[in-house]
Amino acid sequence: MLFNKFINQSIRRTYKYESLAGVSFAVYNTFVIMFTPIIMRRLGADDFWMGVLMAAPVAGALFIFFWLNLGFKMEKFKFITITKGISRLILIIPILLNNYILFIAFYFLSHIMEKGTSPTYTGIMKDIYPVQHRGRAMGMVRMEVTIMSIILFVIAGKLFDILDYRILFTIGIIFGIVAQIIFYSIKRTVDSKPVEKRKFILADILKILREDKFISKYFAIFFLLGFSNILGTTLIPLYFIDVLKMSNLSAGSFFSVNSAAMILGYYFWGHHIDKKNPLKTRLFVMILLSFMHLCFFVSSWVKTDTVILFGLIGLAYFFQGISTSGGELARINLFTRIVPENMIEKYWAIDFFLLGIRGAIAPFFAIYLKNIIDFKYIFLLSFGLIQISAVLMFLLYKNNFLLLQHRGLE
Repeated sequence: MLFNKFINQSIRRTYKYESLAGVSFAVYNTFVIMFTPIIMRRLGADDFWMGVLMAAPVAGALFIFFWLNLGFKMEKFKFITITKGISRLILIIPILLNNYILFIAFYFLSHIMEKGTSPTYTGIMKDIYPVQHRGRAMGMVRMEVTIMSIILFVIAGKLFDILDYRILFTIGIIFGIVAQIIFYSIKRTVDSKPVEKRKFILADILKILREDKFISKYFAIFFLLGFSNILGTTLIPLYFIDVLKMSNLSAGSFFSVNSAAMILGYYFWGHHIDKKNPLKTRLFVMILLSFMHLCFFVSSWVKTDTVILFGLIGLAYFFQGISTSGGELARINLFTRIVPENMIEKYWAIDFFLLGIRGAIAPFFAIYLKNIIDFKYIFLLSFGLIQISAVLMFLLYKNNFLLLQHRGLE
């Protein structure tokens, strides 16, 4: 694709397939994932169903141990292709029935399956890219995806204003399935490894958390970060529709700002992480992420001034994009560099299980708070809590510098 020539020759063919799959996924992500909360609210979804909807992307991680055990029994590429393919295909059912409540229910089920493949995906990244090229290759793939998204978000925003959402959702789902078929082709570019049948039991959680004190503290801080972020992001679609009465085109334009910022982020962080400590990157992006919520807080005071309002929201999405890209790359590279190779999926599964816990609680807590206090103060609360988590992450880094050197992060 666009950046093939910038990729080391030894991994260029693998990169080509992953980037093609990523661009196809961008269509699915744009037409289905990003616009679902806005479209469902417009169709009449009440606060409860919006809570279910916003919980879906992360609450599905609660079932990660079931999926991890299943993934241990299958070849990695086959497991991801089948699971994600089915998770996207089932969304056709509620679209045909034209029932938005049923769509939210199936959307929740779809994300349960999507999240189930995450530990396996992390293991595949470890297999297909050598450590000296991994951050750059993953960053470049995501840059191509976000370049595609910048264009698609504006187009989709306009199309959702004039076409039936079912047509656009169906187009997105088809591309989502195609993305997985292309991703499976990566298998042909790498040495095939025999399936190592393993089993993950819940007792492994306690053992890992008890023996690895550093990672236990990291999980606790990251839990606070994620919970704080979900509090604010849960309310953004409601803020757009209920308070600002925003059009789909305007929302799509802000999504494009997010994507543009992610391009910058993937380029910078992708180069940075290969040479620096991913935990440092995690600390930086936490601070940047908090500014997104601060911008939304300030924007709620200037609702009547369209120029300043849209400027603040655009800035918020810029901070979200630059921090999301760095956070994603830092998270994956932390686990692939600090954890023994045969333990990556298990550590990642614990992280995702904690993600599911906060994802199941935080959206409904945010909805509850919305009915007690104003939107703006929830955004302020998110900002403050993320700042606290950043301080705790700095202390973790500072107090474990020698350990990090020993484990290869310094």
